[in-house]
Amino acid sequence: MMCHNIYVTKISNHDSTPTYLLREIYREGGKVKHSTLGNIISFGSEKIARISQILKGVALVPVHAAIQILHSRPHGHVEAILTAIYQLGLDHLIARKPFR
Repeated sequence: MMCHNIYVTKISNHDSTPTYLLREIYREGGKVKHSTLGNIISFGSEKIARISQILKGVALVPVHAAIQILHSRPHGHVEAILTAIYQLGLDHLIARKPFR
């Protein structure tokens, strides 16, 4: 069974801008091997930092902040009344045609 890990690596280019590579490391025949999946320098430093964090398993947004409920309307009592109306067949007395 082969286990792959993907990571971002920075390659320094002496006097020019460093290159960032998306790489994988894996074992094959008992040997550790590396392969380059792509050059991601065109993504920009902020996106590269995010990609690196994601690959390390860091949550970029706290779970409690991922979804925010601004308001909610109570509906349990309405559901209970509607269920009773339908079960008793009173919906046909209120209107001949179904509507919202």
